[in-house]
Amino acid sequence: MQVFESTTSEKILHKMKKGEWTDILNGLCDIRSDSIVLNYNYFKHLAKEETYSYILIHITNIIDRLLMTTNELIVHVNMKSLSLTEIDKHKMFIQQMSQILQEKYPDKLSKCYIYNSPFIFSQIFNFVSMFVDKETLKKIEIV
Repeated sequence: MQVFESTTSEKILHKMKKGEWTDILNGLCDIRSDSIVLNYNYFKHLAKEETYSYILIHITNIIDRLLMTTNELIVHVNMKSLSLTEIDKHKMFIQQMSQILQEKYPDKLSKCYIYNSPFIFSQIFNFVSMFVDKETLKKIEIV
């Protein structure tokens, strides 16, 4: 199994480097109407330490493209099938993404809707929300 996973990761990374995964990356993060849609179902199959930078570049490119037509971001996040193990596995990506969003796009979030979040996410969010400013918390809605 490990050999298969390594080979698959290498193929994904090679195709990302060549720019051949645009359709799949658009499934992960794309503009729909005037909003950005992030879909964890795609992320879980693409995300490896080697692919994080490509995923981050794609997401920031999408955000930049949307901000050319609007001043604020509306984000829809589908967390279907997210688990605590996956959160732990990708915590480095989550930290990098959070840092980029804070530094590059301060005060751009209008609303963030989170769909299909697992129970554990709600518990973690309740804890983490103690450290998030109140104005940002008002913009996040778990649907």
